Amino acid sequence: MKKIIAITLTVIMMLALCACGAKDSGADSDLKYVQDKGTLIVGITDFAPMDYQDESGEWIGFDADMAKAFAENIGVKAEFVEINWDNKVLELNAKSIDCVWNGMTLTDEVTKTMSCGEAYCNNAQVVVVNKDVADKYQDVESLKELNFAVESGSAGEAAATEKIPRTRAFSYTQRSSSAAFQCQTQQGTWRCQKSRKFRQARKG
Repeated sequence: MKKIIAITLTVIMMLALCACGAKDSGADSDLKYVQDKGTLIVGITDFAPMDYQDESGEWIGFDADMAKAFAENIGVKAEFVEINWDNKVLELNAKSIDCVWNGMTLTDEVTKTMSCGEAYCNNAQVVVVNKDVADKYQDVESLKELNFAVESGSAGEAAATEKIPRTRAFSYTQRSSSAAFQCQTQQGTWRCQKSRKFRQARKG
């Protein structure tokens, strides 16, 4: 299996991660609704290291563990549901899920359409390519020939479509799962992808 490498460029978009719920819903009524039914239904995608399944099929990861701890704290059980990332707002408004907890990037669009908790992690958009061609792609200009694989509805897609000075928006293809295009990049199906790196958010 080919090794892949993440390249951090000057076009990186620094953002924050948080958990989000439906917009304009009362906090007290939401809590009672979840406690009355005894479950917190969490909308996720397969996105390691935030949410992914272990060998037994249990959802684990940084966000999955936080969601379980939060659910336990309010006296309910966390249940995880894989969603189409493009439909996260529709899922929330339809009450198919109670919240989204999946490395959600805190963008203006997110805060306008969802009620979000305080950011707990910073992330950045990076380019991921096979290690054997990484030397070729070290600046924005060199990336113009590539076709990116991005998760539909993600901050990676937003970064790929953002026009950067002296260049154009990047060519890209949507994929429904970040896990799928990570595998395809390793296998050589895709030459590159937009992905994220994380660091803990600190106050002050």
